[in-house]
Amino acid sequence: MLMLSRDPAFAPIRPLLTPPVKPVAPALGRAFDAECATHDARTELALHDATIALVERLKRDEVPPERVIIALKTAIVKYGSLHRMPSLVDEGEDRGGTHLAETYRKAFAWFLDAYFGTVPSR
Repeated sequence: MLMLSRDPAFAPIRPLLTPPVKPVAPALGRAFDAECATHDARTELALHDATIALVERLKRDEVPPERVIIALKTAIVKYGSLHRMPSLVDEGEDRGGTHLAETYRKAFAWFLDAYFGTVPSR
C-alpha cells in the first residue's frame, strides 16, 4: 500500500551545498602554474587566494579534509599544466621538480591553515 504523507519526519533530506557561484578550481590550476613559472609575490598571492577560496568553499559544503586534499591536487592537474598529482616530496635532481614540490608545500600549508581554522575567514 502506498501512503503519501506530509509529515516533516518523512521529508526528503537535501544536501547542504553552496549555491552556484563562480568556479574556483580553474583559478587554482592557473595560479599554481603561474607560481611555478615566475615565482614572485604577485603569483604567490594569487595561489594563496585561490587555495583559500577552494578550501573554504569545500569546507562550507562539509567535505572532509582528505577529500579536500584530493580536490586541491585534482584542480592543479586538471586546470594546470602538470600531468601527475603534485607531491610534497622533491621530485628528482632538477630544479623544476624541487620547485614544484616547494610550490605544492606552500599550497598544502595554506590548506591546513584554512581548513583547521588558523587563517581567519573572509
